[in-house]
Amino acid sequence: MSVSTVFGTALIVLVVAPYHEGTKSGEVLPHPSWLRDKAWVMQSAPAPRTLDKGGRSGIGAPREVVVRTPDEWTALWTEHGAGRERPPVDFSREIVVGVFLGSKPTAGYSVAIVSTIDANGVLIVRYRVSEPPAGAITAQVITFPYHLAAVSKSPAKDVKFEKIP
Repeated sequence: MSVSTVFGTALIVLVVAPYHEGTKSGEVLPHPSWLRDKAWVMQSAPAPRTLDKGGRSGIGAPREVVVRTPDEWTALWTEHGAGRERPPVDFSREIVVGVFLGSKPTAGYSVAIVSTIDANGVLIVRYRVSEPPAGAITAQVITFPYHLAAVSKSPAKDVKFEKIP
């Protein structure tokens, strides 16, 4: 049985490979590049660049968004932040991803887009939601937490949002 380790940006993949084309039984693979050739390795993208984050959005329902064009960005910003200046995005190199939590009954809720990973033709957007602890004293105000971030343009056609603990 051979063991290979692939080191990527903030990502470690451990592969146990009892057989691989071109190797003899029990031979240790010389380099893990065979994984990259087969596109089995997930690759971390650079950290998301926050465009806007807070607790007061014009979008009142929970939503996960992907914006790939300037026209889509204009439409989303008009709905979300009407009256405020829209942050610039270079759509030749970036796309916008966003998570809107919808209406929350108190302050103390937030969302953060933590990372993105390209994995086998899917862009995975990982985000974390924070809630006020039980019994916490919070402002009794309705909030609409959100996070909008620019991430490196991906060749992936599909985008999946993943809530992490």
